[in-house]
Amino acid sequence: AKQMSETLQKVSIPKEWMEGMIAKLDREKEDDILTRKQGAQNLKKEIETCGEKIDTLLDAHLEGVLNREEYSIKKQKLINKKITLIERLKDFEQEGHSWLEPTKQFLFRAHQNKNVALQSNFSEMKNSYKHLGSNRLLAQRTVTVGFENEWKILFEFNTSLDSGQGIHKNISAPCGGANALCTVWLGSWGSNPGPIGYT
Repeated sequence: AKQMSETLQKVSIPKEWMEGMIAKLDREKEDDILTRKQGAQNLKKEIETCGEKIDTLLDAHLEGVLNREEYSIKKQKLINKKITLIERLKDFEQEGHSWLEPTKQFLFRAHQNKNVALQSNFSEMKNSYKHLGSNRLLAQRTVTVGFENEWKILFEFNTSLDSGQGIHKNISAPCGGANALCTVWLGSWGSNPGPIGYT
């Protein structure tokens, strides 16, 4: 239980970190919504322009300005461009913020790990371990876990901060003002990064 408690503390974050990062994610989501809205409007205008050009080509062909072959070649180019733009718009509109809730859930669990570790409730610690990764083993009185994805990053991050005086000691909230730690935590995510992904 002591080993599990110590491990959970190394994959935990303080409440102010959790709240700061969630606030930043919410701001990024709002900014992303505005950017996507503008991008969608621009694509719709391009699609509309392609349609107008096709109509203009037809008029030119009917008036004898373009022969049939010239008309067909130019028309096909515009049709291909229009199809490409429509596909881009479709992909653009389908991309959502499915990553946001799993990311918030991760941050919440990371904060809860600290509470669970300090309470020394073995049953709760066991449940918390289930989220950390694979290869959870108890062998020769030693507990091990193979941290995966975001938990591995958090473990390595906290381990690098631990100088023997306690994790998070004298470290301010990562998303307060221009604190560089915010970049460490959220910089890899960016806008619409996918589910809690790290690169």
